[in-house]
Amino acid sequence: MNPGCVTPAGVSVCLRYLSISEPSLFTLSPSRSPLTVSHNVYGYQLAFSRYGYPTLNFLPNLRFWADPPHPLDIWTRVCFTVDSGRKVAQVFSGSNISTRQMFPQSVNYVWSGEPVVDFPGFDGQLTDIQVWDYPLSYKEVFNYMMGGVYMPYRGSVLSWSHISYSPRGRTLLEDNYELQARRPIGSRGLRRHWPKGGRKAGRKAGRFSYGGKREREPL
Repeated sequence: MNPGCVTPAGVSVCLRYLSISEPSLFTLSPSRSPLTVSHNVYGYQLAFSRYGYPTLNFLPNLRFWADPPHPLDIWTRVCFTVDSGRKVAQVFSGSNISTRQMFPQSVNYVWSGEPVVDFPGFDGQLTDIQVWDYPLSYKEVFNYMMGGVYMPYRGSVLSWSHISYSPRGRTLLEDNYELQARRPIGSRGLRRHWPKGGRKAGRKAGRFSYGGKREREPL
């Protein structure tokens, strides 16, 4: 994608993560038009500049559909959608959603198209990071939360199967729990096949960006 030729209608980021403490989740496009997402006991916060303001706060406490997508799932599944045309944003977490909120009056956010997601200081585990250059529909978010049981999904500009990474600090790459559970008992010596960037990253995971063209293993 060449952001100089096409202005994105918005951006959506979906991922699954595990973390005991998660004050900072990620920064999208840290070099150009950074969008920083953090989490606290009150919900999620989006900051529209490298200075940490202005911000929007979201509490995804409204039921999106009747049953949770994966009752025994250990991952926190989240999606963040930003619609630059309508100047609104929304957060989805599992089977819950937040209210749609308009940008602060001083914000005219347009995503630069830089396909980079930075996780500075994140302490936990990550998998299935996807980025689209448009705001996802509710149906597309629902499909992601359900693990792609209705149709395959893949981020239009950044996909877990096309990812490259720049680790910082203490970083571990390994198969995610779903793949480990499918492995026969006693098969520790089997060769692992990760997409570029690994199946799961833990403890200060670093920076993820577009790279490679390997197929995504089904989850």
